[in-house]
Amino acid sequence: MNEGLTRKEWEEKLGQIAGNLQQATHLTLMGSAPNILGGQPSRSSIDLHVWKPTSRFDRQDLQNAVEKAGLIFNPKGEIEPNIPYLQIVEPGICQLGEFEPQEIERSGNLRIEKPPVQCLIAAKLIRAQDKDLEDISWLLANHQTKPGDVRKIIQTFPEPQRQTALENLVYLAALAPKIHRRKPLPTTLEDLPLP
Repeated sequence: MNEGLTRKEWEEKLGQIAGNLQQATHLTLMGSAPNILGGQPSRSSIDLHVWKPTSRFDRQDLQNAVEKAGLIFNPKGEIEPNIPYLQIVEPGICQLGEFEPQEIERSGNLRIEKPPVQCLIAAKLIRAQDKDLEDISWLLANHQTKPGDVRKIIQTFPEPQRQTALENLVYLAALAPKIHRRKPLPTTLEDLPLP
């Protein structure tokens, strides 16, 4: 079974979309897309999620460009397996907090952006499934962010997403020390420093 498109394949699709667009378009990517385009090894996805609140596009122009590139545009309902698609996401179950998008790249009429790392991590803590935790681990290893910054973003989420993400901060605490630890933790009582 196909796990989705790789970085190279998504870059090709985005290039095709850029070439098909007739109007200036700003897409803020969320979910796994920033990680995939950022080079997370072995990461792929069948979908490309676009955060509507910070994106700017003409819906018909974007739909035409996406469909010409061989993707399904913003499906509602059931989708055939293994067919890549672009999904427009509005706040609801998904949350990112308030942020200023950061540019990833420009190509023709297409400007691709992403939320800051702390927003991506906070959003992934809402669901906190295995792939989300892998993504968080990669983000922590490759970007400067502090758990306190992630908590601040989570505090802006509505309920129940806020409570779920706050409860899942324990995962961040478990992942962050692995990335930022300078010395290995003691493994025996003899290794513990004496007061």
